[in-house]
Amino acid sequence: MNRLLTLLLLSGLAGCAHAESSRPPLADTGGAVVPVHEMAGAVGAGSRHQSVRGTVKPMLAAEAWLTVRVKSVKAATEELRKLVASVGGQIVGEHLGAGGAETHARFRLRVPASALQRTMDGVAGLGKLLSRDLTAHDVSRKYFDEGVEKKNLEAEIARLEAIMASAKDTKDVLEVEKELARVRGQLNRVEGDRHFLADRVARAILQVVLSPVPVAPVLGPEAKFHPGLRFVNFFEMPGGPARSTFGGGLSLHLARAFSIDVDLFKDPAHPLTEGIHGYLLSLGGETYSDFLGGGRRAFLNPYLGWRLGFVHEGHRNAAAPGVTVGVELFRNTFVLVGIEARVYGFIGSLNGLAIDSALQVNIAY
Repeated sequence: MNRLLTLLLLSGLAGCAHAESSRPPLADTGGAVVPVHEMAGAVGAGSRHQSVRGTVKPMLAAEAWLTVRVKSVKAATEELRKLVASVGGQIVGEHLGAGGAETHARFRLRVPASALQRTMDGVAGLGKLLSRDLTAHDVSRKYFDEGVEKKNLEAEIARLEAIMASAKDTKDVLEVEKELARVRGQLNRVEGDRHFLADRVARAILQVVLSPVPVAPVLGPEAKFHPGLRFVNFFEMPGGPARSTFGGGLSLHLARAFSIDVDLFKDPAHPLTEGIHGYLLSLGGETYSDFLGGGRRAFLNPYLGWRLGFVHEGHRNAAAPGVTVGVELFRNTFVLVGIEARVYGFIGSLNGLAIDSALQVNIAY
């Protein structure tokens, strides 16, 4: 048993010594990532990774990213499929954005390294190139080291098989078989890694994004302002008896934040032939409450506001600051209908307060 353990130990040490003595010098690539301008002629060099002098040449695993703006994502996708097939590549990943054919699409391609530049040029020709990135990682050292490890493991397996052939004791045979299983497992892993690296060098990765040309949204007509009519009741509370007059007016509603109104009044105690009794010219604005819909509802939008006015009645004039309380009964793109009450304070030859109540209808222009 001691002799068997000694043989196993010597087998492992012999493999390590062979690994160090069989390693040729490696080419210096200046780092793990090779700059793009140094990659010409090097990508796809996996089949020529060792030169006559024994120096390992760079084995480059290339990866590129392209973003292209196209007129039609659907048509560009069909052209991309044909291009990939023509160079012997594969589409290994595909994502189409939601919203139909004219949204963005992303593809992950594997193409022969020797055809990478031609494929990139073909993809860029599908539309307007927005971005282009290319990089390559040098895997030559790892590939060579794993090749050396593979040879050592194969030699170790051969020695273990020879030891097992000469072993007489059943316990020794089982011990050698256990070691053989371990070494064979390592060999399978190394062979798998080498196969992956060789495939990674032989077939480059190309990430492609096809983006549609932005389409300007088609906007509907937008109202510049809302002219309208007002049907008003003017209730005055001057220093003397209160009185109520009726009338109508015009409104120019530029936005809820600003409007100009002219209200005309007729005293019902006087004949119609006497004309208007007075008028009120005012400007101001209102605002909606975010807690009560913010003016986004089609029905019943309350608002508050301010007014600055000038009132003329008979031979008397006064400034008329005030406040507004109102509710939009209905609104859509074309019409506004609301009721409101404005409370004014007169400052001038007229004194007192007045309540200007109105039903207002504005149309979009």
